[in-house]
Amino acid sequence: MNAASSISPQQWNDGKTLEFGISGLLDNSNVLLHDRTDQALWSLMKLEVASGPHAGKVLMHLPWRITSFGMFAREHPEASIVTTDTGHFRNYAQNPYRRYFATDALMLPVAHEDNRLPPRACVVGVRLGDQIRAYTLASVTAARDHTLIDQLDGKTIILKHDENGVTVLQNPGEAQVLHTFWFAWAAFHPDTSIYEPQKCVPDVRNRIPPRQTYVRRIRTYDKQFVFSIR
Repeated sequence: MNAASSISPQQWNDGKTLEFGISGLLDNSNVLLHDRTDQALWSLMKLEVASGPHAGKVLMHLPWRITSFGMFAREHPEASIVTTDTGHFRNYAQNPYRRYFATDALMLPVAHEDNRLPPRACVVGVRLGDQIRAYTLASVTAARDHTLIDQLDGKTIILKHDENGVTVLQNPGEAQVLHTFWFAWAAFHPDTSIYEPQKCVPDVRNRIPPRQTYVRRIRTYDKQFVFSIR
């Protein structure tokens, strides 16, 4: 699994500090986190606690973005960096999953397979209320100014892609957002839709400020005009 996501369990966990490790267990070919404090399992992909005293509770997510180390270091020169001096004999400069990422073949089966996208296509998955949608990185890159604007459950989602990665510029506070592989998102969220520009972009015509309508108001609102006023 490749999930770049942050969670904030302290919001409902009575202020306890939780310590997490890798459990070594998989659910739908996705790693489960081990909460050493409560001896519980957490599923980032399912977006809830899997076992223990808080089983079934929803994980609250914090804003995140995927970026390069160079960009991060320039923006946060005071930040602490996790050391590779762990006391274990391991070359952290090598990717142990290089062969795994080289193909679309899965090492273990999943409960639900969806061939609408390649299994290891990178997506940003969003769950907001009863609405679930996946956004491919290609769709974000192809959007004007590499900025994708969409409506989900009546609320605005804005994603941006640049040479350093993808950023969630705007999402409702209750939205749960993950960056992961398509096979993982689809396995846990089989009812997910996939963002398609012609079907999912909001109709902005009724939101055109009056000062921008003048002569163009009498024209048919085609794609070019709608995109030009973002």
